[in-house]
Amino acid sequence: MDGRSLKPFVDGPAPNSWRTSLLLEGVRSGSPKRPAYSGVRYQERVYVKYTSGEEAYYDRKVDSYQLENRPQEAPQDMKQQLDALKSCSVDNCRSAEGA
Repeated sequence: MDGRSLKPFVDGPAPNSWRTSLLLEGVRSGSPKRPAYSGVRYQERVYVKYTSGEEAYYDRKVDSYQLENRPQEAPQDMKQQLDALKSCSVDNCRSAEGA
């Protein structure tokens, strides 16, 4: 995903509107064994899809330590946003990430 400057946070108080989601990506790891993954994170929700096909979903409002994976509860809009963030560029990323 194309980056976004953190300068607004350095120059003063945090902006009221900046982004509502963040793309997460990780490469395959041998220790511990973990497949590559991509995900989308909101302030209170996280959805991750691994290259193995497994999924993870955490509602941080009720599970702040992300101890209970509930992939069956992952909202369809988060899955769609993950696809949009993975394939976006420039201005399309701004709309895909929110605000």
